[in-house]
Amino acid sequence: MIIEISPKLFRYDLDQPPLEWSTTFHNNEDNYNDSILGHKNKAGLFFFVDSINIAVELGRIALEKDIRDKYFLTTLEEFDFPVKLIDFSENENIYFMLYCLMEMGIDVLTNQFKTFNNDQHFCEFKSIFDSAVSASKENDIRKWRKLIDQLKIGTNSVEHFYVFGQRLTDFDNGIVFKSLVKSLYPDISGYRWKENYTGFTYCLFDSDKLPNVKKVETISL
Repeated sequence: MIIEISPKLFRYDLDQPPLEWSTTFHNNEDNYNDSILGHKNKAGLFFFVDSINIAVELGRIALEKDIRDKYFLTTLEEFDFPVKLIDFSENENIYFMLYCLMEMGIDVLTNQFKTFNNDQHFCEFKSIFDSAVSASKENDIRKWRKLIDQLKIGTNSVEHFYVFGQRLTDFDNGIVFKSLVKSLYPDISGYRWKENYTGFTYCLFDSDKLPNVKKVETISL
């Protein structure tokens, strides 16, 4: 599903963000330079939430982990114009997120996408997904439910769909996903998904869609 909206968004950063939007400004929390993976945000994407309470809580948790005494809270009051997004806000499992993408002609069930759990690739989900689609068409609800329960990222997460929303653009996945979406839908600016129970997380592909006016506050504990 594609929506066109002008949301009010928030984000936290442990380091002071630059005055101008930058694809090279990264959150150091997501830096994996000690491994071959590098930084999670290799594609230089922009992530926000639509709840100030979520942003504040995430900032507080990040401070405790990084042992710092302040973080920076950015507020985007209003977009200059509405942005088009892939909307996963009603999709509360991986099956429906994949089905939404497939309906749009966006196939991520290939070996170009990794889960980053034991070198697993998205293509390993393809047979399960295809069987779930067939079970749905046959109205075999019991079989369908058993199949969609198998669409999981790793073994520790209960709500696997919120992890899947991250994995779409983690590390090299982000470069491939952005290119794939833009090749089919040049006017789409990103996507949103239900990463938190009280709000949505937004991934925006390019800074030219972001408002030039933003408010940055220093939050100290």
